[in-house]
Amino acid sequence: MLKELFQAFNIGPATLRNRVVMPPMLTFLANENGAVTQRLIDYYTERARGGVGLIIVESTYVREEDRDFGRLGIENPQLQVGLSELAEAIQEQGAKVFLQLNHRGSVLSIKKGKGPDELSLEEIEQITEAFAIAALRAFKAGFDGVEIHGANVYLITQFLSPLTNHRQDPYGQTLEGRMKLLLDILSRVRKKVGKEYPVTLRMVGHQYAEGGLTLEDTRIIARRAEEAGASALHVIAGSPASPYWHTPPMAIPRGCHAALAGEIKKVVTIPVIAVGRIHDPILANQILKEGKADLVAMGRALIADPYLPLKAKEGRMEEIRKCLSCNFCRKRISQLNRTTRCAINPEVGREREARISPSPHPKKVLIAGGGPAGMEAARVLALRGHQVSLYERDQELGGQVNLAVLPPHKEELRNILDFLIPQMDKLNVAVHLQSEVTKNIIEKENPEVILLAAGANPAIPEIFAQNREQIFTPEEVLRKTRPVGEKVMVAGGGMVGCEIAEYLAGSKKKVTIVEKLAEIAWGVERLTQILLLQRLSQLGVKVKTECEIVSIRGSQVTLRHQGKEIEEEVESIVLALGGTPNNSLETHLQSGGRPFYTIGDCREARDIASAIHDGWRTALQVN
Repeated sequence: MLKELFQAFNIGPATLRNRVVMPPMLTFLANENGAVTQRLIDYYTERARGGVGLIIVESTYVREEDRDFGRLGIENPQLQVGLSELAEAIQEQGAKVFLQLNHRGSVLSIKKGKGPDELSLEEIEQITEAFAIAALRAFKAGFDGVEIHGANVYLITQFLSPLTNHRQDPYGQTLEGRMKLLLDILSRVRKKVGKEYPVTLRMVGHQYAEGGLTLEDTRIIARRAEEAGASALHVIAGSPASPYWHTPPMAIPRGCHAALAGEIKKVVTIPVIAVGRIHDPILANQILKEGKADLVAMGRALIADPYLPLKAKEGRMEEIRKCLSCNFCRKRISQLNRTTRCAINPEVGREREARISPSPHPKKVLIAGGGPAGMEAARVLALRGHQVSLYERDQELGGQVNLAVLPPHKEELRNILDFLIPQMDKLNVAVHLQSEVTKNIIEKENPEVILLAAGANPAIPEIFAQNREQIFTPEEVLRKTRPVGEKVMVAGGGMVGCEIAEYLAGSKKKVTIVEKLAEIAWGVERLTQILLLQRLSQLGVKVKTECEIVSIRGSQVTLRHQGKEIEEEVESIVLALGGTPNNSLETHLQSGGRPFYTIGDCREARDIASAIHDGWRTALQVN
């Protein structure tokens, strides 16, 4: 079924065992000096062990001024030993490994960065030579190839794009001039490493920005890059004006750059790598079968499940933990400056210490609640040898995820259930549906340990509780338990409030979001937020920030906005004000003498990632 995906393939003399590529993604797992750490080695070797054909190690700085906390470096010869250990560890697991070389240009931190217009000819020469020296160092360190980063918002793209290059010398003015830095780097690298050594280029296929690079431009760039010595092209898209194409969130279609890769492939003879929301092996194989690319890059998919290639090859598709495209990993890096993590795979970035091992004293464990926290805890407990019973009061497992998938562009959340629910059966977890845990059930089961994962109830402040006939919870809206009316106010402008507003506005309702803070969609990953706000605007959703509801009288709602009170008339109010933990059993358990843990929203109402990580962490503690 996946014949094309698991064919061997050559990039120059490097023979890949299959056509699955792990593209470069920042981890911040290097140390403060840019050196390889054991955590970085563990992270990459886990993916190599999982069966990927080629790993392109993350963006590595070629100049000292580009050094930043957690970023991998190669500009210092002292870093070469660690890089050699990294390359060798990956190769020992059967994968080939390239190293991506980069200079961030004006994106550099601490005001050290310079864009194309600010660099002198001497500085351009120094940067060109730095790429070539870095490539030679990678070659000597044992990497099977290098990749030049000529995409996203970094220096080479800054030179290529008319949006950022306004030079009036040979490095600007025309497309030919704007290509000069890239072509000089490729030519110089090729002279250093020889004719055969693989040198790939990550390139932008389209900037999707007015006045930016178009497919017509990038076809020319692709041909010239091949002439200058590129061994393969790795095609992505986006610009500062459309950054969501760089790491596409779930609102962007799957395989979003494959068509661009196909167009580039038509004008070159070297291999082309497709990337962009390719999380499904079947889709990956289809892209190859249709001739749009020679290889497929599955980035966040391999963060979520390092063993995706091996599972797909063996036909164990239901065991693949598919990426959500939630960009939790990206937010950790780009917004929080923290090491990489995954919303649904808590082992990411701590592969060695987080490895699941058998419990020295297996126990009988009862879990109250079959949402993400409860099921993840059950999975890990069962893997560790514990005897697990899982009770869920509803008629299906999944908890709040069953509702979270209903708003527009949230379908990928179903991946959580598609992975966890089959695991319950596979690991012999005793599942009891439509069964709420009571004192009697606890006495009957007589467990040694209890985990409370009963989720949270929607928060309904007193002002709203007195007007319940007009008040709706998100669940009531999504389940359509009663008619909402045509004019709706959403109290709360976080992610849930914005998603409910979009859901209602898509049904032609007139919707207003009321939020106490100065902005809506606060806390939402930035690229997801940009698209969400665009859609709300297009749907005509009104937004009132720094505003709160102070009283309700029938259809009249009084709002306080910047010290002034204003009146609004609405038919319904939807509360998106968070939740309160459903921990009613806790008092009984405290006096029962049995060890118990409270996990997920039952402990504190948060998000899906927190729930899954909580369940995983707690399951490792039970011994």
